[in-house]
Amino acid sequence: MSVAVQSTQEITEQFLAKLEARLNQTTPAADRAYNNVIAGDSGLAFTSLYKYAVDRTLAAYAYTAKGDDLDAQGKELGVIRHPATAWQGTVTDTGTDGTVFSIGDLLVATATGRLYTCIVGGTIASGTVTLTLQALASGVEGNLSNGATLALQSAIPGASGTPVVASTTVTAADVEDDENYRVRTLDAQQTTPTGANPASYRLWAQGVAGVVRAYPYAGHPLGPAYSSPVMRTVYVECDTSIQSDGVAPAGLLTQVRAAITTDPATGLARQDLGLTDGTLYIQAITRTPIYVQITGLNVPSGQTAQCQAAIQDALAVYFLIITPFVTGCDPAFGRNDSVTNLTVSKIVQAVLTAYGASAMSVGFGLAVGSFTSTYTPEQGGKAKLGAVAYA
Repeated sequence: MSVAVQSTQEITEQFLAKLEARLNQTTPAADRAYNNVIAGDSGLAFTSLYKYAVDRTLAAYAYTAKGDDLDAQGKELGVIRHPATAWQGTVTDTGTDGTVFSIGDLLVATATGRLYTCIVGGTIASGTVTLTLQALASGVEGNLSNGATLALQSAIPGASGTPVVASTTVTAADVEDDENYRVRTLDAQQTTPTGANPASYRLWAQGVAGVVRAYPYAGHPLGPAYSSPVMRTVYVECDTSIQSDGVAPAGLLTQVRAAITTDPATGLARQDLGLTDGTLYIQAITRTPIYVQITGLNVPSGQTAQCQAAIQDALAVYFLIITPFVTGCDPAFGRNDSVTNLTVSKIVQAVLTAYGASAMSVGFGLAVGSFTSTYTPEQGGKAKLGAVAYA
């Protein structure tokens, strides 16, 4: 049942009408008239109560709760907001055999100046050594790509080379924001994990910091849906702060695999008896660019450039929300996995209406100059705007 929230003016008028009815008097128009003052104060007080009631109503649902209220919703379901994590990875260096790198040695990233500490040391043998580093500060800004260079903060005699990142074992992530945390909380509410169904794989994968969505499917990524031995494929989408298109890097995929195969809290195996790591495929999502062509655009207001920019922004947002539908895991009422001429035209028309503009036709395709009437990404596939052309 919806609740109509009245404005302060409406509440004030109701109080004034009741006072006049009880006193059987008409209140003077002066602002300082007693009835006007009492009605105004009461209206302001009740407005605060209304706002509080609305705020608490929104806080009662995971779909609308924010901050601590959303945390409370998630905790009831065993879903905890991801804290910020620090990058970890391996680095190789060269120098004189016998040179020792100790735990606690500090290195500085050449490109960013951020500090990293050695958590697994080593001794140079055959001219090289492999160390494990961890960023001193948490957050995505500490992520390093393979091949990135560092420098020792304090010189170590015998270490004459340049430390180079060889691999990433933990991809750093910022504190999980409300919208990503909300998705995981709603997943826990709307699906029932059993330890073997897609919902379980999704929750396990999304339990890794930096993962915003996981899409689990039965079968091999390139093969049939059902196979023997039983194969499973999980596509991973990461936070855009890690990769702008949400394509999860290799280090994050490794973390997801570990989280699916082994419970990080207990160390116990999670996969059902008979399922092996060799039949589990963890892959990053793919982004397919979609190209739109608008024919006969007419903007009589003279704001053609502004209108075109607004069209591009609206289409960019629309294509990003096209999401693969996982049968048995996603609720049917939220399905949004197809792009059609009608949906693209509606997005464009909404912008045209705002500018008083018009167009003759709208078409889209997977390549410039190529058109299709409908497009549904394959499993693990998502969309993005390629470009908008005008003819």
